[in-house]
Amino acid sequence: VDSALTKISQIGGSISLTGSDKEPIIIGKVVDELLDSYMKQMDGEIKQTEFIGIKGVDDAFGMIGETDLIIISGTPGSGKTELSVKIANHFAFRHKKPVLFVELEMTNTAIAKRVLANEANMSTVHMDNHDAFTEDAMAWKLESGLKSIKDAEMYLHEMLAPTIDQFAAVCRKFCTKHANVGAIFLDHFHLLRFGKADRHDISVTNASKALKVLAKELRVPIFALAQPSRDVEKTGRRPTKSDLRDGAIEMDADSVVFIDRQCINNPETEWKNIAQLIMAKKREGVAKDGYMSFQDGHFYECSNEDEMLISRIKNGVADDQDNGKRKKFDKMRSSF
Repeated sequence: VDSALTKISQIGGSISLTGSDKEPIIIGKVVDELLDSYMKQMDGEIKQTEFIGIKGVDDAFGMIGETDLIIISGTPGSGKTELSVKIANHFAFRHKKPVLFVELEMTNTAIAKRVLANEANMSTVHMDNHDAFTEDAMAWKLESGLKSIKDAEMYLHEMLAPTIDQFAAVCRKFCTKHANVGAIFLDHFHLLRFGKADRHDISVTNASKALKVLAKELRVPIFALAQPSRDVEKTGRRPTKSDLRDGAIEMDADSVVFIDRQCINNPETEWKNIAQLIMAKKREGVAKDGYMSFQDGHFYECSNEDEMLISRIKNGVADDQDNGKRKKFDKMRSSF
């Protein structure tokens, strides 16, 4: 444990994990600072937490804190990178804040294509087969997307199997150069090159804790993509926080959201094109699921028709649960 803390302390740079270099603070002073921050938030002077601004995403993620470590998980093909791109777009294009997207799996060009396709509201397929450049309706969409991106402060950084130290160094340099950074994205956690340790889980624990330390040091939320266990993919069941491939990530994260698209394993599912954003953990606030439509490779806010479908399915589940309770009660009563 001591060696792990020493390693994390080195990664954290100026952060002292033990707090040995600080004096204890009387609670009254801390509460004064808390109330002062609330007043400044209400006056619009500071904003320590904020909604992303996308219905469905806001339902699941809730308010984003400036030191949050947020894990986005899902089986292969569920849309982890696509959802993170949509969230990054909102920080950069709507909130007008600098965003750093560190990509360990794909190229910068591949991410840029997703960013543009998302903003232009078209499938990447139309861009790849050049329809976006030859058909007037699509060309108009593409031009609109290009205008949004032109002056946005979204920065892509392609890396190949970096250590957590190298990733942290890139983030520190970025936050030193850019003020009021909106968010940092890591795609994805399991492609980091973990340090040498007696056991793999210890190396993962060190990296996971270092990510949380980094978010606190920089005071910037970090979104990290992570894989769930293979069991979720095999069974197609609803994932829970214990399904993250490495448990240490869940322990250190402030929020854990799973993307569940039932249509991947069951094309006949009643959920059809609806993606469930399962809030498996929320350190502060109430955990609540969100729902989004997934079409042409993008996440969209649900239509009225989608909302009606979701309501019907959820009420059906509730009815099944109520019937199950009644059957158990009748069985118990008949035994008297």
